[in-house]
Amino acid sequence: MESGRGLSVCGRRCGVPWSYNMISVALLGMVMLRRLKPGFRRGAMDVAAPRFNRRGAYAQGRGIFRWGPKNGKHFSRRDRQSCGLRRSVSVRLNRLLLESDEIVVEPKGLGYAVLSLNDTRALHVKEILATNSGGEIRVGVVDGGKRDNASIYWTTEGMKIGLANPAPLLRRIEDHQRPKVDLILGLPRPRVFDRLLPVISQSGVRSLYVVGSAKVESRYWSVHMLNPSHDRHKEGLVKLRERLKEGLTQSGDTALPTVKVVKDLKRMILNVSELDQAFPPDRYIRLVSHPSRPAQQASIGLPTIPRLFEIDPEKALSQLGAKLTNETRVVVAVGPDGGWEEPWEIERFIDQGFHPFTIGERVLLTEVAVPVLITMVNDWLDRGVHRSTKSQSVY
Repeated sequence: MESGRGLSVCGRRCGVPWSYNMISVALLGMVMLRRLKPGFRRGAMDVAAPRFNRRGAYAQGRGIFRWGPKNGKHFSRRDRQSCGLRRSVSVRLNRLLLESDEIVVEPKGLGYAVLSLNDTRALHVKEILATNSGGEIRVGVVDGGKRDNASIYWTTEGMKIGLANPAPLLRRIEDHQRPKVDLILGLPRPRVFDRLLPVISQSGVRSLYVVGSAKVESRYWSVHMLNPSHDRHKEGLVKLRERLKEGLTQSGDTALPTVKVVKDLKRMILNVSELDQAFPPDRYIRLVSHPSRPAQQASIGLPTIPRLFEIDPEKALSQLGAKLTNETRVVVAVGPDGGWEEPWEIERFIDQGFHPFTIGERVLLTEVAVPVLITMVNDWLDRGVHRSTKSQSVY
């Protein structure tokens, strides 16, 4: 080869530029790879490798992988079953949530729901799950029941979801089936609050109390989700509900958290009767989270803040004359960015029976701290209840 003008093949020089030869070699390789597409042997027949769609996910049909063509044809359903191919797990990752008024109950006890083709839920089933008519998906009703084998059918009207015996789905879930953690949250910035909503419902929260604090700026309350005097307040409430449902869809739960707004934290903390009504002392363990700064906090008279695992949930309830049971719940107060005001807000929480705890000296952003704390508190309560019931069974 001279000056990169040609490619020497088998000792003979070609007059074609080097770049054109590289393109030809690449195209030849692609053709060979297409003809020698990898596969595996299952049973007595060769099954071609699965095809990928433009999103990089497996193309599926009827809830089952749609495998690549063999001799120009797709395998039949019987062939797939004879090979032992199972239904795709990806179809069962999320739960499609319906409102109770979207379900039509027929006189014979059957039910169905129809979603338009432009509905985001139908688009998810069609484009992401790629489920055809006859496939099964997981569905649920907001604050209602769940079902893991609802059949779908595509029609000209949209996606029809068949629901045999819809009565269990429409039955409202009982109080003991809801999550056991309530969250008192110092209002963060509006954009952060919007991102936190699906995270909160996904982590498992029963009720969300959005409160003011000394470190919460007054302009944060102008967001249309929380300001009743805003022109778009009704639209904001719809968005609030949709964001919470988004988290439930991911987690597979149906219990939608209730949201309450308390702008004046002082009124909430100092009103003992209102606080006891919201969080009865015989059923709730009260916790308040705050960063640990031993030297600074000791100088202003705050006690040493322990870690969460150093607090015994059974002893925390026994101080109030109550026992730890499966009905026990936890309320955890998480401050805005920077934490609660020291020392006044921390001392008022402690006066009302809140146990302070920390996860370290690092000051975390609210969007980082909230999912971590909710997960830790859920696990802490489950472990405490398990130890308590185990010790009672021994004795």
